Amino acid sequence: MRRSAPLPRARRAVRWPLALVSLALLTVAAGCPTPPSPHADTLSDGEGDDADTTSTTNHPDTEVIVPDECLEASDCEEGAVLPACKGVDCVDKKCVVIDLADGLGCDDGDPCTTGESCVSGACVASESCDDGNPCTTDGCDPDNGCVHTFNQLPCDDGSLCTSEDRCFQGACTGVALDIDDQNQCTTDSCDAVLGVQHTPRTGACDDGDACTDHDTCVAGACVPGDDVVCGDPDNPCIVGSCDPDEGCQIEIVSGECDDGNACTENDSCIEGVCTGPTVTCNDLNPCTDDYCDTAIGCTTVDNVLPCDDGDVCTVDDVCREGQCEPGDANPACCTVGDDAACADADPCTVDVCDDGLCANTPLDCDDSRACTADRCVGGTCENPSWGPAGDAPATVSDFEGAGALEGWSFASDNANVTWQLDALDPHGGGGVLYCGATPAYSYDFGKTTADASRALSLPPGNITLRFWAKVSFEENTSCIFDVLRVTVDGEELTPICSSLDVWTEQTYDLSAYAGGDVTLTLTFDTFDDQANNGGGVWIDDVTLEVDNDLACCVDAGDCDDGDPCTTDTCGDDSACDHVEVPSCP
Repeated sequence: MRRSAPLPRARRAVRWPLALVSLALLTVAAGCPTPPSPHADTLSDGEGDDADTTSTTNHPDTEVIVPDECLEASDCEEGAVLPACKGVDCVDKKCVVIDLADGLGCDDGDPCTTGESCVSGACVASESCDDGNPCTTDGCDPDNGCVHTFNQLPCDDGSLCTSEDRCFQGACTGVALDIDDQNQCTTDSCDAVLGVQHTPRTGACDDGDACTDHDTCVAGACVPGDDVVCGDPDNPCIVGSCDPDEGCQIEIVSGECDDGNACTENDSCIEGVCTGPTVTCNDLNPCTDDYCDTAIGCTTVDNVLPCDDGDVCTVDDVCREGQCEPGDANPACCTVGDDAACADADPCTVDVCDDGLCANTPLDCDDSRACTADRCVGGTCENPSWGPAGDAPATVSDFEGAGALEGWSFASDNANVTWQLDALDPHGGGGVLYCGATPAYSYDFGKTTADASRALSLPPGNITLRFWAKVSFEENTSCIFDVLRVTVDGEELTPICSSLDVWTEQTYDLSAYAGGDVTLTLTFDTFDDQANNGGGVWIDDVTLEVDNDLACCVDAGDCDDGDPCTTDTCGDDSACDHVEVPSCP
């Protein structure tokens, strides 16, 4: 069986016996007809792995006659090199020259041609040295082949976004177009194919008018926004105008105006501000709270405060519906001249009916002597000598121990809120006097008036009452509600009207009562049963401080000054006298 010959390869050197090559060339030269290649189709579809290899000469098909038979193409591959685009094959046991497949690369031996390929057995060139670049000038050097030189000719870079296109360094470049249409309401861009694009946008812009604000872009145009408000439309003392170029212009005016506040009157412009004196709202009715509403002016609201209906025979009068209504009957009420009706069974008071009310005034036992204790006993004044009185502070009550409340008396009109001994957070030691309800530590149990009283014997001299207080009131801005009153023999001293979150020392001058017996009373008064959500009152460490520069005595022994040149005696006024001894060395 005959074997198939391998496909011929372009540019492959084929060695033929010299006599064979010569015979082939002679046959071509003599114009001998070339028989058709029986394997032309097979060779055109053959292998092309060496298709870029070309011969140096071109030659027509030639039938090669050799004395020996061949079995395959390799038997014929001896001898000289075949022309470009020619190959050898074994056909019917004879070596023949055949055309290589069209399209295979080849070399026609001319340095000034490019792109050679096989066409019908011939090596044919494409364009000579043309690189297709308009920005190079193409030529050929016989020794070196094609030459491409950069030029600077006008060209077209194919983009609609450039102008004045010109070659530079082998490339066509142009000057970028100025695409800004000077319209702030368009987005400017350029597409190489479509050219310059101006796309309308939305958002803020400036229409160039200083008298508009919040201008916006609409359909590619800047539409004016709101008018700028110059000055303050609510202020009549400032007049505003607007200039399209410079913006707001402000003028400050003077004269009468109206600030729109019903709580001022006689308004006028002062340095650009309309103002006037505040209206005083007082209808002189203690049963209304007077205030001013900026829209409607003076307004009153009925209150429920304590009041005085003008009748001395009623107590605890209270406001209702804007009127002061009488309270309970006053037990101290009397008929003028009926002093007997005011008798209090205390022989040490002078009982009279004064202006319709009973007055029970302590009997005045002051003998005007500084060193005597002036007091009333069973309706009779007694003035015993104090004797020597020191300056050291004297403790009245520290609320410690078994006798902590000794000497005190308590009264309350509220069974839940009373004065009592307690141990919560004392100022010193372990006990404290508290007015309120335990264990709630609150006085929110209705109206309360609670008294804590104690008799004090005051020595002569300058006397200061001191105690420590902690107070928790719900309302603490005035003495209308929730107050701790301090009184001596019915005379009220400075009250405590506001909360004291920490222990605070309180001092009172009792020098006016020196040398006498007085009653100290602490009164916790809520006035009513409203707004009582506080903690109560705590009192601790009550003392009397005496500053005494008097030399008081009982007898002469209290008056010894240690000076042998004086005669020391105790005078009738219970004060020491020191008389110099004549001729004392």
